[in-house]
Amino acid sequence: MKENDAVREIFKESGFTKNDIYDNKELLKSEIQKALDVWAKYGGLKMTIAKKERVAFIGGTRDIDFFEIRLDGPYFKDRQCVTFERDGFVGFAGWASTENTVPILDGFCKCLEIMKSRATPE
Repeated sequence: MKENDAVREIFKESGFTKNDIYDNKELLKSEIQKALDVWAKYGGLKMTIAKKERVAFIGGTRDIDFFEIRLDGPYFKDRQCVTFERDGFVGFAGWASTENTVPILDGFCKCLEIMKSRATPE
């Protein structure tokens, strides 16, 4: 089972930036949702990527200052899924138990793998 700090390190070592993730946000949402669906199928908490997301750009540029993907669940709406903070910290469902972050971390890592394969010349 992956843990938050290990996945933060994987992201750091990938060389990707907040901007790279933002440019691939639909891929990220899709991979996390796939992992969430599998999680729910096997008895995990049913969660879906919320339509709402938050983003802030650095004044007058296209550079990301802050970016957040949100989640909805059976008894909650609009909770943190993945957050790229201003200071570089990457948060993963800080409200959730370690167990409930598993599909989020898995989907995040899968997204990084796909991005890396697209960036690597054959």
